Amino acid sequence: MQRNSQEPSGGYGARQKRDTIDLPDIAGISNVDLDLSDPNDDGTVTAEIDADSDGGANETVDVKFNAKGGTKVIGTEGDNSITGSDGNDRFIGSAGDDAYVGGDGDDTIDYSDLDTPITISSAGGLVKEGLGTDTLGTFDVEAGFIEVVETVIGDPDERNVVDSTSVQGAVATDVDLESGSYVGNIITDIGGFSDGDAFTLTLKNFVDVLGSDNNDEIAGSRVANLLTGAAGTDLINGRGGADTIAGGTGNDTLSGGGGGDTFQFASGDGADTITDFEIGVDLLSFSDVEMGDIVAETNGGDTILTYGEDAISLLGIETDDVSNLLLVA
Repeated sequence: MQRNSQEPSGGYGARQKRDTIDLPDIAGISNVDLDLSDPNDDGTVTAEIDADSDGGANETVDVKFNAKGGTKVIGTEGDNSITGSDGNDRFIGSAGDDAYVGGDGDDTIDYSDLDTPITISSAGGLVKEGLGTDTLGTFDVEAGFIEVVETVIGDPDERNVVDSTSVQGAVATDVDLESGSYVGNIITDIGGFSDGDAFTLTLKNFVDVLGSDNNDEIAGSRVANLLTGAAGTDLINGRGGADTIAGGTGNDTLSGGGGGDTFQFASGDGADTITDFEIGVDLLSFSDVEMGDIVAETNGGDTILTYGEDAISLLGIETDDVSNLLLVA
């Protein structure tokens, strides 16, 4: 193994508010292990980067730069392991199976230029469709999370997803796409373990949420969202846009907000409530349910639809004519 000393362009040794470390600017490297967490007294850090150039043996490249005040790091298309500094770091997402540890400070991972949808997955990571899977922190099963990247930015032109369908712990999913708040279980949602403490991420440019089997609270944004609750007693609000909303099993409370929304139901979903259904605007969609099995009756200014052992309460709607409700098979 050879050792070279190399300083990429951009003046990483200069003292400035935030340095930019463009790893692809270093010729020949692919997989990177970069740790900024322990700057020495003069404000520089030595990053050791394994490189396999032209099919030869790996070499180690020492890169010196100033990591004080936060650092912007652009990864390679290989498998990177990057640990941030004590400042507010900004990581630029790239292809490959990458691991990010935020360190102290308010850290951001930005996938907005990746041109692919991303999914924060309860199976254990952040999936970049066709480009690999990232982890956003370092974890300990007993102590919970240690360090996590606080803000995740997706490509605004893609349908980015929060997927909590495989959560195993008792912590419910709490997502508000309008404010960008995501409260979940750091171990089950990102670490892939069986339980852990609650955490909060800030999400930008996410549009779809797949809930857990717990009692989730899910709120959409002003665009067309797909919001599903799975099991549990869920509270789902689509806000603006033509949303598709499914509470799943359990007794859920659903609100479409503005726009023509589609509420999806299936046999076995339980007793659900829609707070703001509009005749002629919103749709009810059923799967595995015969239209002739749906019965409508009014009760105290509301309409109750029953099918089998399931029911839907339409608050503020008075009609016993099922055809008025724009049913979709």
